Amino acid sequence: MAKKGQSFRQYSLDVKKEAVRLVNEEHMSIREVTKHIDIRNKSQVQSWGMKY
Repeated sequence: MAKKGQSFRQYSLDVKKEAVRLVNEEHMSIREVTKHIDIRNKSQVQSWGMKY
């Protein structure tokens, strides 16, 4: 549940595609991708990969 005043970061479709591409084609780990693209949560990248 979100806390009062909490903000959420939204990522563009291009960022999501790039993250999934790096994991699948460049064989980068999810942790490396989150650092490389500056994504806060690694489970977000996992979710995008499963949806892809």
